[in-house]
Amino acid sequence: MYYRGYYNTYVERDLRDLLQIKNLMAFDTFIRLLASRIGSEFNASAIAREAGVSSVTIKEWMSILMTSYVAFPLMPYYKNFSKRLTKMPKVYFYDTGLACFLLGIKNEEMLKNHQMRGPLFENLAICELLKRNYNEGRDPRLFFYREKSGAEVDVVSEDGMGLHLYEIKSGKTVRPEAYDNINVLKRTLSNVQASTIIYDGETLGSAINIRDI
Repeated sequence: MYYRGYYNTYVERDLRDLLQIKNLMAFDTFIRLLASRIGSEFNASAIAREAGVSSVTIKEWMSILMTSYVAFPLMPYYKNFSKRLTKMPKVYFYDTGLACFLLGIKNEEMLKNHQMRGPLFENLAICELLKRNYNEGRDPRLFFYREKSGAEVDVVSEDGMGLHLYEIKSGKTVRPEAYDNINVLKRTLSNVQASTIIYDGETLGSAINIRDI
């Protein structure tokens, strides 16, 4: 299996050289826990308790996943720029196939009914948004937005013109309530230029299919 060979080579050879990791079993637990938290805020202390290592070690391991293009953070959007850099990010994988392998998802049928289908679809959509920005020669400025009330928008894309909001849904249809959080944020921020629902269906309107990103 491709991903098994890739992962074994990455862990057994590359990480041993880069970090001199002695406890490969703990690292394996860490990266699988990270895959199970796709789309969730990165909490080093919580992961450390489950992996049986220190939070400092978890942060070091996360750093190496980022520099080796395995995982990446999505920072929260704040008007205050310094807060964007200091608050907890969400974590995603560059390769959703690798994430599926780490989660034990072996085929499309397993994915259809898996509890992580929604987060994995969200991960895929965000990767496509990243690629589109790079292909257009732009440095991606993507964030997520969450209010204390619980209202959340999956992606806030910032450019010189303003903000573009994206809600990501893994369903085949888009329900009216999918726009609720976008509408909340439109009332909160004055510089929203556009909003889009990304979903896994076929009918286009104010929503777009993942293949059209």
